[in-house]
Amino acid sequence: MSARAIPTADLWYSRYTLSSNMIRSTAIDLKISAITSNTAEQHNEVYPPDPNMHFIENDSKDVASRASARKHFELEMTSRINIMYPNLPWTAPGDVHTLITSMSSGDAAVATLMDFVTRYNALAPIHILPVEILCSIFFYIVHDPRRRPARANRRLMCTSAVCNFWRRIILSHPRLWTRINILSSEHASLALERSQNVPIDVNLVCDDSRHAPPNWKPVLDHAARIATLTCSATSSILDSLLGGFPSSLPLMHTLLLKNPDINYEPEFRGTYLFRGTSIARTSMPALRKLTLEGVSLPWTLPLFRGLSYLHVQLDGVPFFFEFQTFCDVIMACPQLETLRLHNVGPDPTDADSVVLPTPISLPKLHHLELYCLAPQAFGCTTRVLSTISTIQPTAIVSITCFVSDESGLSYSSSGSDLGQLCITHDMNSYMPRLLGRLPPVCTAIYHPNSAHPTQEILNDLRAVLAELNVRQLETLVLDSVPLKVAVEALSSRDAGVLKELKMQNVPRDGTEEEMDGYLEILKRLVADVEVHFAYVWRTTSMN
Repeated sequence: MSARAIPTADLWYSRYTLSSNMIRSTAIDLKISAITSNTAEQHNEVYPPDPNMHFIENDSKDVASRASARKHFELEMTSRINIMYPNLPWTAPGDVHTLITSMSSGDAAVATLMDFVTRYNALAPIHILPVEILCSIFFYIVHDPRRRPARANRRLMCTSAVCNFWRRIILSHPRLWTRINILSSEHASLALERSQNVPIDVNLVCDDSRHAPPNWKPVLDHAARIATLTCSATSSILDSLLGGFPSSLPLMHTLLLKNPDINYEPEFRGTYLFRGTSIARTSMPALRKLTLEGVSLPWTLPLFRGLSYLHVQLDGVPFFFEFQTFCDVIMACPQLETLRLHNVGPDPTDADSVVLPTPISLPKLHHLELYCLAPQAFGCTTRVLSTISTIQPTAIVSITCFVSDESGLSYSSSGSDLGQLCITHDMNSYMPRLLGRLPPVCTAIYHPNSAHPTQEILNDLRAVLAELNVRQLETLVLDSVPLKVAVEALSSRDAGVLKELKMQNVPRDGTEEEMDGYLEILKRLVADVEVHFAYVWRTTSMN
């Protein structure tokens, strides 16, 4: 057994829970008998290996017998180390590993200890498990999605050092070597070889580098086996990688390209628009999941077809394109399950977007996330929603549109209940159409611009309520809205099933009698009314 196959100190310590009393008593007896002998050969003669202990990894003996045999080896190894090192403090049994590996491999006593270690590990309870189950356990170690490939592979290497049996399993199963971290050049070369012909997952994260890794091209020699490609790199590296993409990636089902180093200024938008690279000619017939963060590719490319997961995110300056192109992509992805768009989408000013097409059915869509911060935010989001015929009630939906830092709309639904809508400050010309296309709203929150005239606040609130489904709206929250405005807005509509009205920061813009009168009217319109007036600071002068 080689030194590499011996457990580390921590692993050894976890396997050796020794009884200190038994160790001391056994060691004392052994030391007395060893006084007459000073050579390693004599030590070996005093404690010859038990010829009857022929346990191997797949030994069929019962659990109790294996445990008893392991205890025998524990005592044997500890006793021998005590004899060879009588002054060694036994406060850390894990030091056994360090001692054995530091000894001369030609020493007969050391050879005996090594044999004991091998047989002790072979008797571990986990070796009763079939090889198939062990492989599944090891697979989850290396393919844990919470761990980056580099760390997952280090865990695999540590696991392979536990014993010969585990090592043979790990080295002989290709699926355990399919997570390839390109930056770890030695492991990458080894993994490419040991993964044989099975599909591989390639990972490249070099956010702080300006040059592509030298082993990128050798990895591309295995393009026919790449199933997942994750690349997070600067613009210069991405430009180099995308420019050298292979002509065919037949097994690739997941592609993630991320640029964490984009510039937010409009004149630098070209740094994340990769248009002339060879990826435009790459065939990826199996691609189903596409994620682009800080990277924008032409939506006319074939890789935008047949997707079940599409996530495009551009922080900073938004990117809008032709509405018909967006419709073509959605129509070409009838099995789409997740759609996430951040600061990207159809151009609301496109002349072709005036006439809306027939909505497209996406029956499997269960996650929709739209985010846009731009003057055209409402128009872009409205165009996206108008393209989809129906959003399932169980879908998880998150919509955020802001035309400025202080004026916008947000909607969220967890899929298990009706959604919550929040409108801040000004109404927008697109807002009525956008409200009409939202999924059901259970709770609506309205924050008007308190600096606006009362009549304008009333008109905006009426416009909001007119577009919402009154039969599903249950809770209405008004912030900084006068009582008179709330009375007039709710009196002019069917209250539906509105159960609760919450008003906060209500201005005191009338007499106490007028305020009480408005409250009585609201209580007749809504079953549960809660009102909190704005706090008014009063100052007094001292004469």
